Amino acid sequence: MAATLALSGLAVLLGGWLLVSRLGCSGHSVVLAASLCWLVLLVVAGARRLRTPALSSSRLVAVCGAWVFTCVLVFAGVWAASRPVAGSESPPAGSRIAGANALSNPIGSAQPAPREQKPSGCRETQQAQATDWGPAANPLAPVAGATVPTFNNAVMRGKPGGPDPDFRQEMVSADPADTITDGGYSLHIGVQPNTIYRVRLFVFNNASPNLSGATISGTQAKITVPVCPATDVRLTGTVVAPTAQPPEIWSTVHFTADKPFKLVPADRQAVVCFDRTHCAHGKGFTAFPAATQLFSQHGTPIGADGLDGMFPAATSVDVIFYVTPVFTAETTHR
Repeated sequence: MAATLALSGLAVLLGGWLLVSRLGCSGHSVVLAASLCWLVLLVVAGARRLRTPALSSSRLVAVCGAWVFTCVLVFAGVWAASRPVAGSESPPAGSRIAGANALSNPIGSAQPAPREQKPSGCRETQQAQATDWGPAANPLAPVAGATVPTFNNAVMRGKPGGPDPDFRQEMVSADPADTITDGGYSLHIGVQPNTIYRVRLFVFNNASPNLSGATISGTQAKITVPVCPATDVRLTGTVVAPTAQPPEIWSTVHFTADKPFKLVPADRQAVVCFDRTHCAHGKGFTAFPAATQLFSQHGTPIGADGLDGMFPAATSVDVIFYVTPVFTAETTHR
């Protein structure tokens, strides 16, 4: 009898250990199940030892079999009950901080947006500006009346009946090249396939001509567009000059469509105007040979009288270049 109790006790302990360490069951549940099985075994053994009449040899065999069966059922029930419900698994350790933050900030807080990962796996190579134009710390001044050398911080007279454009926000603007010939520039363009769009880059030094030392030098301009297809493609123009205040400004045109597309330079001659009094209705412009450099990482030098990066006070330059949308086969056949 002692050997039987020892072996059965070892079996119960081994089963409990398997359930806890291998199958992930909760330890207290397994201990309870093992204790119940051990108690039943002790009752059976005690009854046999005391020769209880109710437990004859045949009935003892039946009781022992029932005990084994009951223990199997109890252990199986403990294992099944301790399994996690589908979808309720604990989050991985790396997500616990995020979960705690979500609980402490139920409405959410303004966190830096992660770099967008496109469904196709495409990743942008350049970080886009956080705002459509800027910096905001570039206060407006009268036209040709700023007291420091600065770019585009003036509102000029617009078309009759239209708004007067703030050229901090409209340093770049666009329109359909083949349907509008004069004016009509916008910051939001609905894109159509097989269409060329004219983009205007207008840069001027708004310093007063009476201001000493107001010439801006070392001016570089560049155009940035996403490399990944999107339904809202931001074309951003940026002008940088270490002698301007502020030294960097930018603005954006949104090109949108129902299906993802890319925006690429069009096969059309870019032009530039160094004297606005002689440039109108497509007249007075000259070829702009550095158009492809506008789309490079560092851009290209531009100036009011050439590509030397120089802008004396109250001078400007107009650059006109062309872009077109490319809808990939993947997007056009959806």
